[in-house]
Amino acid sequence: MFAPRYTHGHSETVVGSHRTRTAGNSAAYLLPLLQPGMRLLDIGSGPGSITADLAAILSEGTVTAVEINEDVIALTRAEIERRGLANVDYAVGDIHALDLPDDAFDVVHAHQVLQHVADPVQALREMVRVCRPGGIVAVRDADYAGFVWYPESDGLTRSWARPSPRSSSGWSSRSSAARVRGSPPGPPTPGSSCCSAPSRCSARSCRSRASSRSVWSRFP
Repeated sequence: MFAPRYTHGHSETVVGSHRTRTAGNSAAYLLPLLQPGMRLLDIGSGPGSITADLAAILSEGTVTAVEINEDVIALTRAEIERRGLANVDYAVGDIHALDLPDDAFDVVHAHQVLQHVADPVQALREMVRVCRPGGIVAVRDADYAGFVWYPESDGLTRSWARPSPRSSSGWSSRSSAARVRGSPPGPPTPGSSCCSAPSRCSARSCRSRASSRSVWSRFP
């Protein structure tokens, strides 16, 4: 459907920066929701630092790491093996069309992934599809429209505010944990939305596109 491509590439500089990410500093919003025995899918596992932390927390469960090609998933595998974790398996795939069964995971997680994909809404559909009823879809991403810098620059502001050809500038940097089906009924509470881009995806349309699954995201 779409040719997978990671904007930043996987140079040692990029990978080294990403290795500083941990579950504690990059997925803290999700940790209180994890329970023993859960099956977790980590999409865009990269160098595996977050994946390994999640696998250590879910020592009685399983973690599946997904990346766009064998070279990148090898980075994840190396970190998992370095830490001696035995509850992780690996898959190569495209987030727009995951080769995974419906309702297969209790938690589907993606950190800083949606900003790089060709169709973030389709990616969310796939995340919802492979998450079990009542499970959790957890997404953290960047809101480029909210970036600021000093000293101010009109040129940078105009350039940065333009959406890229591959993604929207409307993704929220605030963490969200979305429950898939089995969510409390009623409209979202203030500070909530059905996905990370509320301006592009109303709760009603999100539910419709997600094959009647109720998807609510709360920004703590």
